[in-house]
Amino acid sequence: MKTLNINISENDFAKYNFQQDVLNFDELVEIIKTHPLKPSINKSKFEDTPAFGMWQDRDDMADVENYVDNLRKPRQHNVY
Repeated sequence: MKTLNINISENDFAKYNFQQDVLNFDELVEIIKTHPLKPSINKSKFEDTPAFGMWQDRDDMADVENYVDNLRKPRQHNVY
């Protein structure tokens, strides 16, 4: 019997595609171990990164929800 050990964090997911010649379904045993995420020592807050607020002076984006809706309109189809 072949065993596949996969380590993933609580908030992640994994997708598996197995080739028939590598592992047969009846030979496969999945053992999934979850590990809580450890906070990174060097992790900075998003608000402290240069990208935060880069569009704050854009008048056309004052209403973000409306702006995004207008971007999506050409791609939306009437389902009814």
